[in-house]
Amino acid sequence: MGSARLNYCTMCEKSFDEVERWASKSKRGLRQNNICKKCKPAYMKKHQMGNKYQRNRRRKIKLRLVRQLGGECQICGYGDLSILCVFDIHHLEENKKFDITKLIHKYGPKIFTGAGIIKELKSCIVVCANCHRKIHFKE
Repeated sequence: MGSARLNYCTMCEKSFDEVERWASKSKRGLRQNNICKKCKPAYMKKHQMGNKYQRNRRRKIKLRLVRQLGGECQICGYGDLSILCVFDIHHLEENKKFDITKLIHKYGPKIFTGAGIIKELKSCIVVCANCHRKIHFKE
């Protein structure tokens, strides 16, 4: 079920009889939005600010996580924390109970308080993306 199709813009509350509806392309064809074309820039700016907040929040959590697990690649020693996207969390045990990345997205900073998650983190190491690919290529 999709969102209900309204007859007015949800931002300026003008009827779509008065203003033109903003349509965007999606995988399923043309998607009719509940926002008019004049309100689209304001909507996009608001939406992008929310995404920027989420990115910064997740970056801080990952930085804390990487530091907690050693702060550098456990294989080659790479440790430039200014480029966080280089680091991956690798599970040493085959039967992992949690996907750390999904937990960061779902719970945010609360992931550091769960006993099961802390136990799971003890079976993980920080590796750079290059070393992580090498580990999984060997498997």
